[in-house]
Amino acid sequence: VYTARLAIDGPAVGLFAVRPGEDAPVRTIDDLSDGRWLGPSAFTLDGARLVYVTSGAVSDELFSAPLDGGMPVRLTQAPTGTLDTFAIAPSGTHVVFSRSSELYSVPIDGGVPTKLSAHGVDLGAGFVIADDSARVFYAGYLPQSRPRSEPYSVPLMGGTPTKLNGSATSGEILALRLASDGSRLVYGTYSNGVSALYSV
Repeated sequence: VYTARLAIDGPAVGLFAVRPGEDAPVRTIDDLSDGRWLGPSAFTLDGARLVYVTSGAVSDELFSAPLDGGMPVRLTQAPTGTLDTFAIAPSGTHVVFSRSSELYSVPIDGGVPTKLSAHGVDLGAGFVIADDSARVFYAGYLPQSRPRSEPYSVPLMGGTPTKLNGSATSGEILALRLASDGSRLVYGTYSNGVSALYSV
């Protein structure tokens, strides 16, 4: 997958795909002819699709495109705003992304995004998708709790987020790590000059 100018003397850049060593023709994934420019991108684990961000004058948008032909599908539907980050679920069926400090999940082949977070996401800590793609773990806020954040878990398909540390409060979560078997979430916090490490 690569980018190239649509015309030798023109400013517009397109996104293309070709299989090395094959005689198959170059496929245009997205011609970006409307003035958008390419942002971060990622492949599904099977290499069948590319998920990528395009930026324009008004907003960032998330797209998914099959690499062996077919039209790109727009995954985001908000008219304006910055797309903070995204990740493809290991199953390859959904994409999780944050926009305007809220977390969403959307089918990789298109559909209506489902909001996952309740009161905003601490983007500094990011989020983690379980290896079985069943749940998403993230640092979220309680109402009027910023900058203090708490660890949450929510089904990838949407549902009520679960606060993982009960009635405890954590301070500001700096990072999240999920155990390889998915049984524990480890997170680091900072509050009042003190750093701490927790496992739930």
